[in-house]
Amino acid sequence: MPVQEKPAGQPLIHDVSTNLTFGTVAQGARLTGTDLPVPMRTITSDEFTARRTKMTAICSQCHAGSFVTRNLEGADQIKADIDTLLWDPVMRIRGLWYDGLLDPMPVVRDPNPIFGQNLVLGGQQLYGGTSAIEQLFFNTYKYDHVSTFKGAYHINPDYSHWFGWARVNVDRDLVKGEEAKLRRLARPYQAGFTATRLVAGKVTRLDARKLLSWGNASANSFQWWFGDGTSSDAVVGKATATHVYAKPGAYKVRLTCADTDAVNDSAAPLACSAMRTTTLVIKVTRK
Repeated sequence: MPVQEKPAGQPLIHDVSTNLTFGTVAQGARLTGTDLPVPMRTITSDEFTARRTKMTAICSQCHAGSFVTRNLEGADQIKADIDTLLWDPVMRIRGLWYDGLLDPMPVVRDPNPIFGQNLVLGGQQLYGGTSAIEQLFFNTYKYDHVSTFKGAYHINPDYSHWFGWARVNVDRDLVKGEEAKLRRLARPYQAGFTATRLVAGKVTRLDARKLLSWGNASANSFQWWFGDGTSSDAVVGKATATHVYAKPGAYKVRLTCADTDAVNDSAAPLACSAMRTTTLVIKVTRK
């Protein structure tokens, strides 16, 4: 690590609470106008420049300028990347809420002191009296997400990775698994799509048009996994798909339907983006 000699008698100033720019405050910050999965403090470009200039000056008292710039910009990217990873669990939990599958649902809980009996993720999210999947997300958002970018700004890659990035990815898988479990337990189970003409070598048709208006008012995207190792791209507004199965057998088809507008507004939760992933086992015959 390149280190410059500090002049004798100069006080050591390292106010990481206010000068790490995007790393400031408990849950970090981002530029105004950024699409964010959870409510987060935002700063303008001018504020960012002023804070970064101040922090660079502080770091440069002991470190070479190129070292300072490289590490702070790298930490900025890690902050942006780890924020992006929160979209998937947030949208899955919102999808369960849209479908009435959280246990318990917010409408039957004690109200949130600020947002009443709406679903609140991040920010003013409560850490008690909610569903298990929300508790998983609280741990992700409040601890593992923070460890990732705080470790990066403190140039501690081992801490940032193992106690941050790695755990956020584990948390995402746990949320996916809990979502799948809650949907399987729903009676009657609603896959949201049907499959017809289940004959090997023929065109099987998959239809999820009932989900075109699911969620908020934005257009939904549809992505299919056909169960034979192949999948489709996510396509906006196209709720049908076709596929040819080469051999007869049982195939587990999976569909992810998701909002495409990337909105999160705790004050207007019905406008927030959501996602649902469901499966259907189909039996393809020989003829």
